[in-house]
Amino acid sequence: MPSPFDSIDFNSLSASDLKELVRRAEAATTIAAQRAKAEAKTEILAVLSKHSLSPTDLAEMFGISMLKTGPSSRKKPAPKYFNPADPSVTWTGRGKTPKWCTPKLMAEQDAARS
Repeated sequence: MPSPFDSIDFNSLSASDLKELVRRAEAATTIAAQRAKAEAKTEILAVLSKHSLSPTDLAEMFGISMLKTGPSSRKKPAPKYFNPADPSVTWTGRGKTPKWCTPKLMAEQDAARS
């Protein structure tokens, strides 16, 4: 089967013409991929409907939860260290160590908690 590109002499095209051809081909490729994806979704939904299944049933087959998870219900850790210059400034001991929190201060506050 002959290709539609057999009749094009690419060597006769300028660099800008070739770049334009590539740009158009990439755009057409993106559109074709989006269309194929939409068609696949339609086919999948049709098969699910035919067998009285829902998208949730399909997700469960693959071990995927369809439940939306909200913000974490984990409790925020209590502060362990307090800035001696300003006790309202605290650090939980997680993440980057603040400049005011020296090893000596940490040892003193750990000892005070014990």
